[in-house]
Amino acid sequence: MTKVKVRRFYTAFAVVFLVLSLLTFMNVAAALREGVFLWQASLYGAINALVAYGFFSREKWLLPIFIINAGANLFLFFMSVSAPNAASVEPFTLLALSTMVAIGLFVYYTRDTLRNTSWSIYTGGPLFLLWVSAFSYTTLLTLN
Repeated sequence: MTKVKVRRFYTAFAVVFLVLSLLTFMNVAAALREGVFLWQASLYGAINALVAYGFFSREKWLLPIFIINAGANLFLFFMSVSAPNAASVEPFTLLALSTMVAIGLFVYYTRDTLRNTSWSIYTGGPLFLLWVSAFSYTTLLTLN
């Protein structure tokens, strides 16, 4: 795959994550209007916005974030399926999991196009902290 095509894919992923972030923040705003603050949704909106920035600038921290995220979500998937009160697996769950793994593999195989910028620590660090807090809360809700 040529570097121009890779840049186009990274831009397309950035747009997708930016749209997801905007839709999530619209949902948070609608809930705020009703007097409810959806802090978990706002965390996921911020995570999507930072990932969109990472794809736009092709940051190196995308690779470890997607590897950690894929591994953690696979763990959560297997824990939720093997739980005594487990429900049947929905096709959407498998589609989301396979899409995340596919994006992670794309980032892995195109890792030579990733770069460090002077803002990497200011975007990658907070992204990791937001991810840990959102994922740990999601895990507690799922396994409870």
